Amino acid sequence: MVKTTVEKVNDGISIKFVGDIQKSKIDSMVEECSSGNCSCNCDTDMLSKVEGMSVGGSNGNVTINLKGKSLEKSEIEKSLYNCFTE
Repeated sequence: MVKTTVEKVNDGISIKFVGDIQKSKIDSMVEECSSGNCSCNCDTDMLSKVEGMSVGGSNGNVTINLKGKSLEKSEIEKSLYNCFTE
């Protein structure tokens, strides 16, 4: 099981995954979305607000940092739902 926490931070959004999660899966997902080849049906309006993405941590404790002051927590949560239910 994976616990996901989405937090609004000064320069964007921080997404934390704790539990049975592999960093390589998150790295791949972020790489796809960064290149515009997002296979998880992210909202294109939301993606246009992202000024930068980075992944940190290790297996079992992974963080995605999305830079973009106009990003909203609710739109990130909706996109995450799409990414993990497809």
